[in-house]
Amino acid sequence: MFSEINRIIDNHLNQNSLDKFSVIIGYNPSKGARSPLLWNKVYKAEKKNMAMLPLDVSSERLSELIYCLKETNKCLGGAIAVPHKEAMFSLLEDQCAPEIKEIGAINCFFRDTKDQSKFFSGTNTDGEGSLDPI
Repeated sequence: MFSEINRIIDNHLNQNSLDKFSVIIGYNPSKGARSPLLWNKVYKAEKKNMAMLPLDVSSERLSELIYCLKETNKCLGGAIAVPHKEAMFSLLEDQCAPEIKEIGAINCFFRDTKDQSKFFSGTNTDGEGSLDPI
């Protein structure tokens, strides 16, 4: 599975022993994104054989990467970083809620765990967070 992912991304991963994983996808999250540090502390504290992995990917290979992640049930979803928020929305628009469609960008994608869906849905936590207090 990671050999296919490594063929697409610009950094290198060797995490075949994980039960599940989440990701942060962007131009270069492997060079300083804080999300993996934070989430990996949580996974470790919960004694889960899981990790959040940074995936550096070009815009041209984003859809190929999402297809690859969709095909492995080990990927729970993850965060979207610059510059892929609008492009990810375009890829997952059919699985997004109407209020997310109005925003036109997502920063989080996830798999519906109730039915073990092969599809990812997307949301925009910034939009939800700003609307919640209102």
